Amino acid sequence: MDIKSTLTSIPRLLLGFLAAWGGVLHFTVKVASWQNPFLTSLSETSYLWQIIGVINLVAGILLVVNRFTLLSLLALLPITFNIFLFHIYYFTPDGLFIGIPMFGLNLWCIWENRTHYKSLLQFKLSV
Repeated sequence: MDIKSTLTSIPRLLLGFLAAWGGVLHFTVKVASWQNPFLTSLSETSYLWQIIGVINLVAGILLVVNRFTLLSLLALLPITFNIFLFHIYYFTPDGLFIGIPMFGLNLWCIWENRTHYKSLLQFKLSV
């Protein structure tokens, strides 16, 4: 195993573990204990909070086992971006220690795989 594959595997594994852990927290921690009206209302929808948790959990596991990595990174992008913005907006310093690394790791992993995403950014499909 060379140094380049190690440098690309560590961020993917970290993001995968963080996302899977966050997905588990969606089903185990009572949101009302966080004392945040936004999260409370989000969890009271009774479906959106669970969907976010399932996406986190499944994408995190897929990143850890290195399957469907590109799809998992794209699925986690809006979630990690919203985690980052949430902690910036509400200025929760303890949350920034999870929001910044998750979003940064997601961007790093997408950047490392940028050649695979080029076809998604084409304006017109070639026939």
